[in-house]
Formats: sequence, C-alpha cells, structure tokens
Amino acid sequence: MPKFSLERRIPACFVSKDLLSGIEAYLKTEMSVKLGESLGDDIDYKVSIKEGIATETLAGVTDYTPNKFSDGTKEIELRWSNGYRAATRLEISIDFDREYFLSKLKVECTEPMARETAKGVADAILRLLDSHRTQNWFFNPFKFPVTAILAAPLALGLLMFAILRFAGNREQSFYLLSGAAFMGWIYFSAQYFRPFISFDTRRQQLFDRAWRWFSLGILGFIVFGTLLPFLRKVLVGF
Repeated sequence: MPKFSLERRIPACFVSKDLLSGIEAYLKTEMSVKLGESLGDDIDYKVSIKEGIATETLAGVTDYTPNKFSDGTKEIELRWSNGYRAATRLEISIDFDREYFLSKLKVECTEPMARETAKGVADAILRLLDSHRTQNWFFNPFKFPVTAILAAPLALGLLMFAILRFAGNREQSFYLLSGAAFMGWIYFSAQYFRPFISFDTRRQQLFDRAWRWFSLGILGFIVFGTLLPFLRKVLVGF
C-alpha cells in the first residue's frame, strides 16, 4: 500500500490554549468526519508540554487547567495516530518549539491516496495557525540567530564611532547613535523579546509590553532627535 510522508515548517506564531484547542478539535472531530470510518476506532492522541527539564503529558488540552502556560514552557507537541489495522493509517506530529528551527509539522499516511490525504491534513492544520501568526520571523529569518550575531557588533561599532565623533561633529554623532540604538534593539528583540514561536505565558505578556514601550521610545528618538532636525536643516537652512 502507498505510503507518503511530508514535513512542513511551522510559521511564526503565538501558541495559546485556544490555538491548541482548535487543532485538537480538528484532529478529533473534523478530520474524523471527513475521512470517516477508514481511520478506525483505535486512536492515540496526547499533548506534551515541556517545562525546563520536565515534561507533562496529557490526554487533551482541556486537562491543562491553568489559563496560561508556565513561564518555563519551551516546547509543546501534539501527536495523533491510529491503529495499524485502519484502512487509512495516519501519524501526525505538531511540534511548537522556542528553538524555531525545531518547530515542524509531520504527517505520515498509508493508504491508496496517501499523498492527497497527507497534504490535505497538513494544509488544514496550517490554516488553523493563520489567525495566530506573528511578524517575529523578521527577527529570526535564519536557522541560526544570524540577525542577532550581526546586529550586536554593528551596534557596538556604531556606538564607539559615535562617541569618538561626538567632540568633532555632534550632528553626525547623533545619526550614528540612532543607528546604534536601532541595531542594538534588533539584537535584544531577536534574542529575548521576539522568539519565532512564543507561548501564552505571563512572562511573554511582560516582554510584549516592554518591547512596545522600548520600540516607541527608540522610534521617537530617531524621528524627533535625528530625522526632524535633519529635514529642518535641509528645508529651512538651520
């Protein structure tokens, strides 16, 4: 019998209990309705939540009673599979990991129309993520933290050059300080505030507020401290 396996990268998203409940409802109800009796009755489903060095395994999202995940949450995995006697054999793994290059969706199907079934299941699950997508991919565009690695030395270099130029040319020094502030903020954002996969925790809420506050502050410094004086000098002459 044909067997087809696929793996998809999970997009940048915010993982909450609502999102997991939606995925769980699809796996337990909607998918079963669509594929019918071919899935059989021998279903194995579990949710694993990794916090630090400990892992909690549950029969479903509803078994996790707190409204938010623990601040130490590093990974959440949903696994669904059915018995080998089923006409349509499926193994589904959805792994949300703070190490974003480890976050992935795997679907393995064994049946006459294995390719079409596997792709249909994967597409349906990824559609459920659309309303929870974030823009954090901007801070994590590569498998390794290249943005942070490049931003840190650039920010430090601009800062040191700005300090050296301050006595001779203060205007140019302010431009360099703006660049250093921008590059430095990208570094800290990528490293701490904007993970590719973020979980609904109290700490992440605090990080989101801090990120908005600091971002507005840096934007105000760049606009009112450098760009507007530069435009004034170009247009008015002083």
